[in-house]
Amino acid sequence: MTSKVVLHLSHRFSRTFYHQPHLGLHARIQDLIAARGGNIEVRSRDERLRDPLRTDWSDLLESDCLHIVENGLVQQPGVLNTTLAYLPPFYHLDPRGVLAHSSAGHARFDPATIDQGQAQKLWDNLQHRFVERR
Repeated sequence: MTSKVVLHLSHRFSRTFYHQPHLGLHARIQDLIAARGGNIEVRSRDERLRDPLRTDWSDLLESDCLHIVENGLVQQPGVLNTTLAYLPPFYHLDPRGVLAHSSAGHARFDPATIDQGQAQKLWDNLQHRFVERR
C-alpha cells in the first residue's frame, strides 16, 4: 500500500466537500497535497471514528497513511481530527479530538507568552466581525 493522506468526511459532504465553506480546510489540504504530487483519498467517515469510548481504530485506519478525520475523536499516531472552530475561519487540527475534546482543553494559559499587539488586533477584528456587525 502506498502512503497517502486520507480525508474522512461526513457522508453527507464527502463528494461535495470542496464547495462547502465549513470544510474549506479540507479543500486547502487537498490542493496542497495534490500540488506536491501526493496521494489523497476522500472517504465517507465511519461513525466509529467519533466514538469517545473506542481506543483501537486499527480496523478502520491504515497505519502508513495520514488520516484527517472531520469531527473525529481518534487518538493514535498518524491521525489528526479536524473541524471548524467556534470562531470561523479558524479550525481545529488536533491529535486528541475537536472542540471540547481537543488538546486545547488541557493547555495552560500563560499571558506572558502572548504578543499584546497581535492579541489586540485579533480582539478588535473579532469585535468588528461578531459584535459591531450585529
